[in-house]
Amino acid sequence: MNKEKITIEIETDNPEYAKEICKVMKKFEIKMDEVGF
Repeated sequence: MNKEKITIEIETDNPEYAKEICKVMKKFEIKMDEVGF
């Protein structure tokens, strides 16, 4: 089974915001794996 990579580019001047987005994306990735995507 092929897994497709989802790439989201975010431009921000706030590095803290970028870190939060990374945390959310990692959680999302784990949930997707649990669901079987």
